[in-house]
Amino acid sequence: GPTDCAAALSLGYYALGRPNCCGGIEHLQSAIKHFHIRRVVIVSDLDDPGLRGATTLQLHLPIPSAILTCPAKDLRQAINNGMNREMCDAMINQLIFSSP
Repeated sequence: GPTDCAAALSLGYYALGRPNCCGGIEHLQSAIKHFHIRRVVIVSDLDDPGLRGATTLQLHLPIPSAILTCPAKDLRQAINNGMNREMCDAMINQLIFSSP
């Protein structure tokens, strides 16, 4: 959602948000095409709705993607708990990207 998008931006990432865990797929597809994005990290809340929404989004993306879950409820809370860009980069570097 918007708070996780803001959290990612605060770490210096290029981030696109969506209104909730299930919406905005078409808008993200358009943005990916418009901005020539070549791979995506989907940041998911650490709950069933968040994980289902992230998995559904991943199935609809035309580029390689991976799902990141933080060691907290969401990215915003992980940052509030002390996670920084270096820690987040280390987590991202361990992800396995799926091709469409």
